[in-house]
Amino acid sequence: MNALQKAYLIKELQDLGQSLDHRTQSLYEVARSKTRIQEIFEQCNDPIFKKQHFAFKIRTQPEMAAYEFAGQSEFQLSFRGFFKDELDLEKALYLYPDSGWAFLYDEKKVGRFG
Repeated sequence: MNALQKAYLIKELQDLGQSLDHRTQSLYEVARSKTRIQEIFEQCNDPIFKKQHFAFKIRTQPEMAAYEFAGQSEFQLSFRGFFKDELDLEKALYLYPDSGWAFLYDEKKVGRFG
C-alpha cells in the first residue's frame, strides 16, 4: 500500500469518526460506519493504523481499551481495574494502600457514540 492510499484511508477514518461523533446517523448508518472502520483496520497492519484503532477502541469500548493498555504497561501488576463509580474506585485502591492505579471513566466528560 503506497502513501497516497494510506492517506485516503486515514482521511476516511477521520470522516467516519466525526460522523459518528455527531450522532445524527440512523442505527443502520452507524453500524455501516463501524463495519467500514473495522474493515480498514483489518486491512492495515502499520503502526499508524494500530494507533488509530486504539483511539477508536477508547471511544467505543473504553473498558476493553483500559485493560489492553494496562496489560501492556510495565505497571500491570499494580493495576486495580476500570471503574465508572468513584466510590468503587476508592474501595479498590484502599484495599492495597501501598500502591496501585486504575481508570475512572466518566461518560459525561467523554464523548461516546454507538
